[in-house]
Amino acid sequence: MKKIFPIVTIILLTSCNNDNKVVVKDDSSGVTTITPTTQDFGKEYQDNVEKLQKLTPYTSEEMKALLPETLGGANRSNVSVTNLMGTSYASADYEIDETTTVSLKIMDCAGEAGVGIYSLQFIAALNLQQEDDDEITRTVDFNGEKAVEHIEKNGSEATLMWLAKGRLMATLEGNGVTIETIRDLAKSSGL
Repeated sequence: MKKIFPIVTIILLTSCNNDNKVVVKDDSSGVTTITPTTQDFGKEYQDNVEKLQKLTPYTSEEMKALLPETLGGANRSNVSVTNLMGTSYASADYEIDETTTVSLKIMDCAGEAGVGIYSLQFIAALNLQQEDDDEITRTVDFNGEKAVEHIEKNGSEATLMWLAKGRLMATLEGNGVTIETIRDLAKSSGL
């Protein structure tokens, strides 16, 4: 997952003056891949930035409350909450079974600092589509919104990143789990 968050220039913002439509493709697994480089996406991005800038970042207590007490039947552990440089972050681990632990990480994208994170991590990741012999990173539809999946083809890791509640960059990652399991857990997280 560390590979999919390079700091990149978002060409989308400077070159979205075309009339191209969103490219939607279904692959053999039934996942819809979305290429979000359209004029409509640029407007949607700008609208989101304006909304997020006006919001007050959540406090540590509010962020901790967003982490579910249980996920997939597992209790929350290793809780970490931080307020740093104008934004808030929370994470927790959930031991699903003896061999599977998933981590949920939430970053508040409200305020000026949060908008920077939203732009540099979430929007940049939405525009990164890659596949090689070892891994796949792609933009998909998740709960009617755009999200990013990262899958290690050997089954060692699966990650889903999505914008929750219109302001939270949520990332759920697990080792030795399928992306389908990660999607199911993300849906059940309440985010």
